[in-house]
Amino acid sequence: MLSRRTHITIIVILTLLLAAALAVARGKGLLGSATSASLPDYVVEEIRVLPSPVQAGNPYTIHAVVRNLGAAGATRGSYVQVSIDADNDGDWDTLGIPVILAALPAGASQEVRWENGGETPQVDWQPQVGMHRIRICAAIPTEDADFQVQEADTLNNCSETTVTVLTKE
Repeated sequence: MLSRRTHITIIVILTLLLAAALAVARGKGLLGSATSASLPDYVVEEIRVLPSPVQAGNPYTIHAVVRNLGAAGATRGSYVQVSIDADNDGDWDTLGIPVILAALPAGASQEVRWENGGETPQVDWQPQVGMHRIRICAAIPTEDADFQVQEADTLNNCSETTVTVLTKE
């Protein structure tokens, strides 16, 4: 027969194991989560660079759509950032000026854009002939508390595309 102390030890161990199993199940989405189900979830869609194809030395505009796939609307705005791998070596060389994104209701979207000229938010990249990667990230981390959005999933905030730059005609 087991002692009272052994019984208590077994109960404590089983309780800890059950708590750990529940935490793992929640982390894998097996039990759901009240917090993640009630948060916004920003994704970047439809990245386009116009005109297409881009010609070296000519103006261009980078467009994207940011959508809130979450079940809840955001309560504050956030920033969207464009980055360009100018020499296609895997490093993000050029950053555009962050665009302010409105607080998006669930299911809503907003188009953002950057031009290398004009009055809209700027990106200082003079494209050279060749292939270049462009990455756009929504709800980027910031020290500005007025532009921080807590999300259900932050791993899906960025999207990439490749643009080909041709010789100017």
